[in-house]
Amino acid sequence: MKPTNDSIEQLMHDMSSGEDDAMFEQKFNEFGDLVFRRCYSLLNSYDEASDAAQLIWTKVYFALPGFRGDASFKTWLFRIVYNQCISIIRKRYKTYPLDDDMPVDPSLLKDDLSDQIMKKLDTARLLEAVGHEEKALLSMKYVDKFSYQDMSEMLGLSVSALKMRIA
Repeated sequence: MKPTNDSIEQLMHDMSSGEDDAMFEQKFNEFGDLVFRRCYSLLNSYDEASDAAQLIWTKVYFALPGFRGDASFKTWLFRIVYNQCISIIRKRYKTYPLDDDMPVDPSLLKDDLSDQIMKKLDTARLLEAVGHEEKALLSMKYVDKFSYQDMSEMLGLSVSALKMRIA
């Protein structure tokens, strides 16, 4: 049974007023894996993604009383995810770029897999050339399928600014 807008509004009210920790648990169960996958996608590290997801859910728990419901819960949550992951990326003091000189011999791979692996390596090299913030924007738009309007609300940027950054 799909929840109605009234039940969602009541759920958000209950969560933001701290009346029921079960509501937090419900949202954690609903979005927990998605938050971790997005963190992993942005950070490319299982350990960092795990730490980030835990910190994000702690922030969500304590920030719920301030949740006004101007945007959807998912939009609000992903703004926290994006900001936390970008903060972690900015704190890194060293990056490990892919080695362009490292030879990859496709003949060592099975023929049916070699094309897929080479495409993934090419994609990884292209994404590495893009800044972390731009990579996050592309991921939000094309992986998470957020609309420009949702992204605008999450990031506090205008729709036109987002379109310029993604184009």
